[in-house]
Amino acid sequence: MDEKVLVEVNTKQIGRVCHYYGELTESELPVHKGQETAEKNQEVWQYREKLKGYYETNRKRMRYRTFIDAGYMTGSGAVESAHRTVIQQRLKLSGQRWTTLGEQQVLSLRVAKYSNYWDKVRDLTRNAA
Repeated sequence: MDEKVLVEVNTKQIGRVCHYYGELTESELPVHKGQETAEKNQEVWQYREKLKGYYETNRKRMRYRTFIDAGYMTGSGAVESAHRTVIQQRLKLSGQRWTTLGEQQVLSLRVAKYSNYWDKVRDLTRNAA
């Protein structure tokens, strides 16, 4: 990607990226040194169309500044960490075999525990007994 696009993506101005790519003609597309052939230009043009479509389709999901300002996390690190902590630590123990139902029941309890809902689960089980 050329520098102008990288700056705009990094500043989370997705609409401007779409607008920028929408205005380019095939002859204006960035071409890397040594790739001046018509075939490479066609590849770059096709990539541009695919990238533009991706940004236009996912524009609503890419409002990072809005999400950050509202207090939402925009990275996948927390989800990946929770997956390791909640799911993998329990289900991947040596010698463990799970049915789908058993797996779901254990994971539901672990999610409750790590979501600070364990007291509610305990109260429900006490009241049910």
